[in-house]
Amino acid sequence: ISYAAESYESSFIENLPILTKSDDHAGVLEWTKPDGNIAAYDKLMVSQPHIILSANNKYKGLQPDQMVLLADRLAASFTNRLGDALEIVDAPSEGTVLMNMAVTELLLKKKRGLLGYTPIGAVAHAATSNSKVADLEGLAQKVQLQGANLEIELVDATTGELLAIRILKFGGGKKMKGSETWDSVRQEIAELVDRFYTNYTAALGAST
Repeated sequence: ISYAAESYESSFIENLPILTKSDDHAGVLEWTKPDGNIAAYDKLMVSQPHIILSANNKYKGLQPDQMVLLADRLAASFTNRLGDALEIVDAPSEGTVLMNMAVTELLLKKKRGLLGYTPIGAVAHAATSNSKVADLEGLAQKVQLQGANLEIELVDATTGELLAIRILKFGGGKKMKGSETWDSVRQEIAELVDRFYTNYTAALGAST
């Protein structure tokens, strides 16, 4: 259930349709194909998330390993939960929905980057290793997540047809600071993932 059209400019999603505010999730803008049937899909393919810096950044540098760390953990948060309902695949086929996502409008606080220094190869298992949680907590101290967004588009993996869009505004307009930032964002992402799971399983049940 949504209400009120919302103006939004994306640096990631092209040809953005008119979005509406979600009625049951603060800070979420959404669009769903009117005649779409998500229950027709039983497989999910998640592309590598993009990390897009805000144009307001004074410093533009971002180390590749830092981007991998954040992107892999973000992707894993979706595949770990949605894998309970959908088959996670690496190649498109009939019945596959492709999830493209990006963290946009990210602000760096320090010229050295997010983590300062990460040894080469240390992020090889970032998607599943709990040892990386400490690095993510440190990351929250080095970036400004307030004002950043998580942009997600769901696409038919074989036809390229756009099925749905969800935009999560981190913080929902509330002020965040310091170590509280990552905890808040992590919870918001978890709630969004749960909504995807609940909506899919509900649609699946309605189609049987």
